[in-house]
Amino acid sequence: MKIWMNSLLAPSWRLRPAALAALAALSVPLLLSGCGPESSPDAGVDAACSFEILLGQGDRDSFTPLNDGDPLELVLGFQGFRMLMLAAEVRGTDAAAVDLNAFLSINAGAIESSQRDRAMSVQSGISGRIVEDYLIFLNDAPASEIVGQEAVLELIAKSGACTGATSVRVMLRDDVDCVDFGVIVPDAAIPDGGVADGSVACDGGP
Repeated sequence: MKIWMNSLLAPSWRLRPAALAALAALSVPLLLSGCGPESSPDAGVDAACSFEILLGQGDRDSFTPLNDGDPLELVLGFQGFRMLMLAAEVRGTDAAAVDLNAFLSINAGAIESSQRDRAMSVQSGISGRIVEDYLIFLNDAPASEIVGQEAVLELIAKSGACTGATSVRVMLRDDVDCVDFGVIVPDAAIPDGGVADGSVACDGGP
C-alpha cells in the first residue's frame, strides 16, 4: 500500500512522471521568452536557459555534494519535526533566488511526496553559490518505515525562464540519537511538540 505524503522532496535525472510533469510546466515559459524560436532554432533548449544544480549538505562555506549510495541522516528537531537537512549548489546563473520543486520516493515508491514552488535565496561563499537550510519534512509516515530505506531525491529548480534538475539515491539513516535544538521551523504550533521530556539534546542543548 502506498503512503502519500504532502510535504516533502526528491530528485533524479531519470525523473519520475510527477517530476517530468513539473519540468514540462516550468518549460512552457521558455517558448514565450528570450529563449524562444526567434532567438534560437533549438527553441526551449538554449544553453542560456539551463543551469546546473547539485544536492548536498553544508552551507556557503562548506558544501559537500551527495553521491548515489550516500547515507542521509533523519534529524529530529525540538519542535517534533523529522526532517532531512539539505543544501544545493547552483552553477551557471547569477540569480539571487531560485524556486525549488522537490520529489521524494522511498522504498521503490512505497512512500512518495512532493514539495513545490518553494523560493530559496542563493548565497555566495567559499564553496560557490549555495542554497542553505533546505529542509525536507518527513512527518506523515512512521520513522520505522523510513529509516534504513533507499530514497530517490529529485530536485527541479527554476530561475526566470531557466531551469535545472538533478537527482540522487541515498540511504536514510537515524544514527544520531539526539534532538537538534538548532533548527526552528517558522509557524510551528507548539515548541517541543512530540518530543519526549528528557530527550538528549545534540551539542549539549539549546
